[in-house]
Amino acid sequence: MGNLPNQVLQTLILLLVTVIAVQAVTSCRGRCGGSFRRDNQCQCNRACARFGDCCHDYQTLCDGGGRPGGAPVAKQPISSGDISRLAHSLWTADTNRVPGMMYSIRKQTRISHLYRRRDRAPKSLFTNVLPAALYGPTLTPFRALLNNYERSTGVAERTTTTEQREIDAFLTAIFNTDVIQSTYNLLYNKGHFSSKADFKDFMKTTWFGLYSRSGGTLDSSAFEHTFVGEMKNGAVTGFHNWIQFCLQERAGNLNYYGYRSEKQPNQLLLQFNWSGQVKTLSSIMYGVSPEFELALFSVCFIARPSDLCTFTLNGHNVAIRTWKIEGDKLGAAYFHV
Repeated sequence: MGNLPNQVLQTLILLLVTVIAVQAVTSCRGRCGGSFRRDNQCQCNRACARFGDCCHDYQTLCDGGGRPGGAPVAKQPISSGDISRLAHSLWTADTNRVPGMMYSIRKQTRISHLYRRRDRAPKSLFTNVLPAALYGPTLTPFRALLNNYERSTGVAERTTTTEQREIDAFLTAIFNTDVIQSTYNLLYNKGHFSSKADFKDFMKTTWFGLYSRSGGTLDSSAFEHTFVGEMKNGAVTGFHNWIQFCLQERAGNLNYYGYRSEKQPNQLLLQFNWSGQVKTLSSIMYGVSPEFELALFSVCFIARPSDLCTFTLNGHNVAIRTWKIEGDKLGAAYFHV
């Protein structure tokens, strides 16, 4: 630098100092296990996983906040309070949630007699959906998955190379979100996963691994049942995702019959006809991103498998129900409205 003009040298030094200063508050380098600092943009202590404010390199540099020698932690129970704090963090971090200004909801008639299965809602549920509403960093790869499945149980699923790439692209997209990072932080600190790669393998196997719902044929998966929907014995099963509902309604394949009940935030229990078959009751949480639902469903499956998982979200009581299939596999997950 001896030949550089003084003004250029001073500018370079100033830039270097600025980079170091920015790194000090956005990186865990040299800060692992430190106390909470309100003036820092992110934190590097064990509590940051609970509050969702860890720095991006927390897991890499701090090994979970300073475990001595990287020692494994025994699995710890996940309390309703843990899930409530996580849910609040995810709601705040869910930047791919679709704002209410980009679509409208018409609930129309409340259904009082479930098994009459009649159309009590002359109009569609979703209306005024802006073209950009259902596209985004995770919504676009999510939509690519929705046409990869055979609707009828008993018909074998065969995942093509293209479909496998679409699954991997979707997982890569959601693992780049703060929603999944915060979820991993909680599960890591509770001793359920040893690395982010381990958690990613769990998500892929749990949601996209094939199993049988009918006669031993590999005809289903947790993702297909929960997010896409299936047909079995002349009825719709699963189908708990608002994006799939909206897309199928817009395509003319789904006829909304009316709603049974509603809960905050954004939850509806409703009835509909999908391609000639009726779903007597199905719950959705509209507006949220697919990673938001996957995160909470996965945590509840780990914490309360085949049971009711209760927590609070935005001051409201929320419940998720999960069911196991074939012993320990995830068969279904949905909001209990």
